[in-house]
Amino acid sequence: MAALILGLGVGLHFGVPLLRAQPARQAAQPDVFAAAQLGEIRTALELYRHEKGIFPSKLRTLVDDEWIEPPQTRVQGYDVRYRVEQGGQSYDLELEPQP
Repeated sequence: MAALILGLGVGLHFGVPLLRAQPARQAAQPDVFAAAQLGEIRTALELYRHEKGIFPSKLRTLVDDEWIEPPQTRVQGYDVRYRVEQGGQSYDLELEPQP
C-alpha cells in the first residue's frame, strides 16, 4: 500500500508539470498572414466609410475606386466573406477555410 501511495505521489510530482507545459488548444483561427491581410481590408473599409459615409456594398468597390489592389481582396487558403449590414453602417467580414 505504501508503494502505491509513493508511486502515485512521484507520478503526480513529475506528471503535473508536463500537463501544464502543453500549450492550450485554441479555436480555429486564421494564420497570422491571413489575419494581417484581413486587417488591411478592414482598414480600407474604415477609410472608405470615413470618406463616403457608408461602407461599400461589395469589396470589389474598394478595388474599382482604387482603395486596394485586387490581390488584397483574396487570402490564400480562405474565402473572404463580406456582407454590409444596417444600410451600410456596419459590416461583417470573415475568413472561411477552403476545403
